[in-house]
Formats: sequence, structure tokens, C-alpha cells
Amino acid sequence: MRNSITVILPTKNHENKIYVAFSHIEKYLKANYKYFEILIVSNSSLNQNIELISKLKGVVHIITDVPGKGNAVRLGIKASKYENILICDSDLSVDITFLDHFYRNNLPIGNFITGSRRLQNSEVRGSPQIRNLSGYVFNFLVRKILKLNISDTQCGFKFIVKTKFTDCSKFLSNNYIFDIELFLLAKIQKIKIIEVPVTYIHNKNSTVNIFTDSLMMFRDIFKLKKIYKHNI
Repeated sequence: MRNSITVILPTKNHENKIYVAFSHIEKYLKANYKYFEILIVSNSSLNQNIELISKLKGVVHIITDVPGKGNAVRLGIKASKYENILICDSDLSVDITFLDHFYRNNLPIGNFITGSRRLQNSEVRGSPQIRNLSGYVFNFLVRKILKLNISDTQCGFKFIVKTKFTDCSKFLSNNYIFDIELFLLAKIQKIKIIEVPVTYIHNKNSTVNIFTDSLMMFRDIFKLKKIYKHNI
């Protein structure tokens, strides 16, 4: 039995997905942890979506009107009760049971562990080819421009020990680029990043726009280079 964990689910109008899968998440956590909390951060969601979460017992629910997944994750990290934190996409594209691969003898294998869709034993299901290609190009630019040797920066399944990675909530980005900034902060703090293969199931109803969001993220890579130029 593992000790404790906070599971952070940042969401914008994916509350229905969380509501349906909640019993699966809770059952897994009850079977594997002495103590746990499920922290849902509703980020600019519609009222009817937010109301679904009020029907769930045993949930910490944070509601924010400030846009951006990065803002939602930051709020979740700061509000977390336990030192071990799992950041999990609200569309549950990576099943909670892959958390098993982040542990050995009931202890985390590192202080910053991230799921990867690019490793040898990873599997991606249902993702359009254009999205896969965009992801490869984006990760290539991240490696070249920001000198981050990470195969998949955008997989939304990340585990952090916040008492070791003390700067984990200090990223400035409110949008999807916050993942990259999180890796940069880990690099500055000399936190080893461990990548673990996962099975990723693409959500066809994803709100990420392959064109507009990708262009914004490509632009923001250069913003991060400017901010962290002395650490790259």
C-alpha cells in the first residue's frame, strides 16, 4: 500500500467525462493508497458542467474564471494536501492505472515522472496523423531551441513530489505551454525527469485546436527561450 497522493484534474467542460469515470479513479486510489484526494479544477467551464461535480462526494472542487490549463494546474498544485501529485488530463486519455508504472516497491521511482507517447513500448490509439506529425515537429523544436531532452513534453500524465521539486508551481504560463516551463524549472532545480511509456487514447472531442493552438505554442517556445535564456 502506497502512502498518499493528490490527483489533479484540470478541466474545461470535460466534467461529464470525469463524472462518468470517477468511480473507476476512486476505486483505484482506494485500492492502492492509504490517503488520497481528488482535486478537480474547473477552468471557465459552463455552469451545467460544473454542477455535475457537485454531485460527487469526496472531491475537492476549485472553480476559476481565469482561462488556461496552466492556471488550473498551478491552482491545483498550490491547493494539494499531499506531497505526491498526479496531474491527469480531464479527458482521461491515459488511464489512472498507468500510475503503477511510476512506482517500485510502493515508492515513486523519481521526483518528476512523466508519461510519454514516444517511447518504444508506448501506444497511441485514434490520434489523427496530422496531430501526430505536429507533435513530432513541436518536440523537435523544443529539444533544439530549449535544449530539453524530452521525447514527449505534452502528455498530460505527470507525477511530481512537490517537497523535492519545490519550484513546481512557479511557472508563469497559463496556457498549454506550461508543460514546457515545468520541464525548464525542473532542469534549473536539477530535478531528474523520468519518462515512462503509456497507452494514450485520443479524445476526438478534444478542445485543442491543431492549428491555432499549435501556432500559439510555437510562438511561446521563443518567449520561454527569452525568459530562461541564462538557464538553457
